[in-house]
Amino acid sequence: MSRPASLLCHRRARCNLTFRYRPAGEYLRSSLGRDLVVIGTYFGHGAGFPAGRVAQPNAADMDGMLSSLSIPVFAMDLRELPGDGVLYQWFHVPHETRTNAPMTMFAVPVEAYDAILFIETITPTPAAPAKQ
Repeated sequence: MSRPASLLCHRRARCNLTFRYRPAGEYLRSSLGRDLVVIGTYFGHGAGFPAGRVAQPNAADMDGMLSSLSIPVFAMDLRELPGDGVLYQWFHVPHETRTNAPMTMFAVPVEAYDAILFIETITPTPAAPAKQ
């Protein structure tokens, strides 16, 4: 009996980049096919982090555009986009995305993800209590 499974992958999971290793998303797609749903995660800004730790979104990149919608949290299934028009065009061209590394990365949303999860404000996870 097959059961649904969840796995959080880094944004590079399905982007068209060249690697010396096989990214987890590529391996999972070859193993699971259409049963795998890749969800790209984006955010607007961070609160409670040390200064300079979380870059502000650029209005022209993916994070900035999603933040401009002024919806605090939402998910969007990119597989259900209209077949033409402004939305179709926007999600079918490369857009810059923020990364945790000092590099610029571009992704074509519909090629990189099946869906997008956007969270306007992220906060650090509180430290776990010390074991007694």
